[in-house]
Amino acid sequence: MVRIAIIAHEPMASALLDVALHVFPETTDIYPFDIQANCCPDAVSELIFDALYDMDVRKVLILTDLCGATPANIAVRIASKLNEHAVPTELLGGVNAGMVLSAIAYRAHALPELTQKVIEGGIKSIRSLVEARAD
Repeated sequence: MVRIAIIAHEPMASALLDVALHVFPETTDIYPFDIQANCCPDAVSELIFDALYDMDVRKVLILTDLCGATPANIAVRIASKLNEHAVPTELLGGVNAGMVLSAIAYRAHALPELTQKVIEGGIKSIRSLVEARAD
């Protein structure tokens, strides 16, 4: 089964986990990491890597919020280091609740297939719900 990590600006990672647990209350092996604005990226990267890496982990999917921001930069470091340690790891940016729910629902799939389903779940959850009236 794929281990899931959410690395995002504080408090987004924990909030997304709360949403996921509302829908999938028995979910395990999913880790939220709320990145504080004044964090030391090097120190936080090491702490997160140590939390995610162990002898039992087979595959990891990391979800992050804003590409190019500090949480995403930390996530890139961790994904690269996990891959260097022979743990196949995918990293997706732009996380939303639909992506997290898809990650949990399809986490038994192979990592490339899971990654595609998570992207599709994220895209499907973005839509206009009310159209603006013409003036």
